[in-house]
Amino acid sequence: MRHVHVAELHIDADYGFSDPADTGQLSGLLMPLQYTSPLPASVLLDLRPDFTKACLKGSMTAAVRVTVAALFVPILCFAWRAFGPSR
Repeated sequence: MRHVHVAELHIDADYGFSDPADTGQLSGLLMPLQYTSPLPASVLLDLRPDFTKACLKGSMTAAVRVTVAALFVPILCFAWRAFGPSR
């Protein structure tokens, strides 16, 4: 996995359940992610709970860098074992 690198991650979302208590529980789980320090400069989380209604709306932008040459050999070995001649 060191050959796959998340270069940028931006999440802007409103979320909520029909029961405000469930929204509060989810908010309690997500807030440490949003306010943990230090987040890398390339990560921006803007999560807003909506206690009035059930909703999930927002946007996500992600940029991922993959070193294809480093993944070529493991993919080739997997393909050979999965689809190659049987022993």
